[in-house]
Amino acid sequence: MIHIVDDEEAVRDFLSSAVELIGVDVRSYTSAGSYLELMSSPDYLPPRILVCDINMPEMIGCVLVEKIKEISPQTLIFMISGNLQQCTEQCCARHRATGLIEAKMAKPFDVGEFLNLLLQAKS
Repeated sequence: MIHIVDDEEAVRDFLSSAVELIGVDVRSYTSAGSYLELMSSPDYLPPRILVCDINMPEMIGCVLVEKIKEISPQTLIFMISGNLQQCTEQCCARHRATGLIEAKMAKPFDVGEFLNLLLQAKS
């Protein structure tokens, strides 16, 4: 199972469709807040992989990653952003160095490379 958290509907839809094409179950969420609500639910099943936008209105993805790793350290995290040069870049560099995230990718990115990363991580 792959979860996608991104505030841009077009990005969520595109990534979800791409992931479905490789035969992987996917769920998408509109915000870090909605994902945090899901995480607090007793029905929450952590995904194998989480794809998370870095820059979202109510909470940056780097903060969400820390919360996810607290309850699900085995979840693999892929961060995406349209602007990797913002201050969140420092957050991602620290998370990558400490093993909290697997990779970060700048939007727009090659969907083939993205799916390849997911397939490699999934196995």
